[in-house]
Amino acid sequence: PAIGDTTPQKAESAQPITKIPEEIPQAVVPHSSSILFLGGLQIWDKEGNNITKSFTPTLKRLLILIVLYTFKDGKGIGNDAICDILWPDKSRDNAQNNRRVSIYKLKTLLEQIGDVEIINSNSYWTIRLGENTFCDYVTVINTLNEFRNSTEIDNLRLQETLNLIAKGQPLPAISQAWIDPFKSDYAACVQDTLSSIVNNGNISDYRLLTRIADIMLIFDSTDETAISIKCRALVGAGKIGIAKSAFDSFCSEYLTLLGENYDKSFQDMLNE
Repeated sequence: PAIGDTTPQKAESAQPITKIPEEIPQAVVPHSSSILFLGGLQIWDKEGNNITKSFTPTLKRLLILIVLYTFKDGKGIGNDAICDILWPDKSRDNAQNNRRVSIYKLKTLLEQIGDVEIINSNSYWTIRLGENTFCDYVTVINTLNEFRNSTEIDNLRLQETLNLIAKGQPLPAISQAWIDPFKSDYAACVQDTLSSIVNNGNISDYRLLTRIADIMLIFDSTDETAISIKCRALVGAGKIGIAKSAFDSFCSEYLTLLGENYDKSFQDMLNE
């Protein structure tokens, strides 16, 4: 399903996840041939050099647009949409000329990354990432969509995906209106997929459960499902004091952000 499809899908039978290693592996993010969105834009060439500064603000946004629209539905983004977003105050002719020049410059820069190509088909632009080109945003959304339709979830792959997600929101420095739907869809995909994995009952290790909950809270610090997962896991592990502290912090955040008290007590939440 597309990233915007946030309908939870339960697996009919899944391989139980009962243990995780004592040390949770860190996210392994290649620093060569990479386009990184999570936590902030970084672009690395095939020699392992950070070339982000080689991209002007316009070229960064052009690259981001093509990546986001490519992996939204595979169709890509049209010429007119690019012009409307990047050069809204220009005449149509000037905007189209800017687009042509910018596409050329972007293609030239992308050659430094390696096996990555911008493709035009029927006036729509898409990006092709080769096997040796890594994009953390694309990896996360593709993996989560696989998880949503999988009868088995690989333990290590889940942890690796959680580590990528934990890097933070995609492209936090960009707050323009055109990117907001993509950020919302990404957050919903993360929240719903992780919640569905927990609801399937395949995870019993409290550390993994609390890590999932903490990552869900990155995207919504007032997420009732996430705090319930975290507190239940900690109480189940005998860490009642830590669970109560987490709940109290949640209630404080809830009041600060929403202007009202959370309507459940610690015990009420555990009894649900």
